Amino acid sequence: DDSVSADNAFVQNLRSMTYSADEAPSHQYCLGVLTRGKVPDGYLNIISERHEKAERGVRSVFDNFANQILIQDASYPPSQTAHYSPISYTGHRRGVYYNARSDMGNPRGAGTTYFHELAHMIDHASTGYQGNLSNTPEFRNALMEDGQRILRLYNNLPPERQNAFLTRIRSDSAHSFSDLIDATTNGQLYGSYGHSREYWTRSGNLQAEAFAHFFEASMGSEEKLEMLAHFFPTSYDVFSALIESIQPHQFVRILERSR
Repeated sequence: DDSVSADNAFVQNLRSMTYSADEAPSHQYCLGVLTRGKVPDGYLNIISERHEKAERGVRSVFDNFANQILIQDASYPPSQTAHYSPISYTGHRRGVYYNARSDMGNPRGAGTTYFHELAHMIDHASTGYQGNLSNTPEFRNALMEDGQRILRLYNNLPPERQNAFLTRIRSDSAHSFSDLIDATTNGQLYGSYGHSREYWTRSGNLQAEAFAHFFEASMGSEEKLEMLAHFFPTSYDVFSALIESIQPHQFVRILERSR
């Protein structure tokens, strides 16, 4: 019924579906998401707290897709890059691969990898796996325009304020902003986190990463969301429109258009 009490009841029901790693060595459900691999004690509480604090619209989308997305391996070697695999091949099926124990102590914020990688899968699943919802010229143009505006503002700052800005975006909590500003200024501005130049040349990657960053921040990371929405306002508006388009009452229409 869209009430706060209903949300709380829903969260409690999801918690009742979960099991400890010892009780379910093969799989379990975390926030309703089928999860294979071991999840450390206390991790479910962390992601549940973020879920409870999440932006209502984004949380609604997450809940609606919970039974369509999955974590293929929550015990993926921490030395390997966490990722969402959009296709299945021998020994590596479609789904998210990451290390929950590492994510529990994630310097960017506990639960960051969980919500970021699942956001990639939601981006894909929302079109019936026929491309990404985020892959639109409008989203890319908004991101580039926001990034170039930030660069112009930065270039007009006095040196001491430029240094203060760089110090801010080099913090772990600014990882999303660092990634996006690096991409949208072709490396002229960057913090401590980012992808390779080659990665950004691939069609749709900028929009996919922005979607996942905005989504993860919206799932209970207020500081990150405030920073992204402030510096990338046009892009955030486009993201919000994408989220609105896949609300439960809209989702059937999206699938019909993708066929």
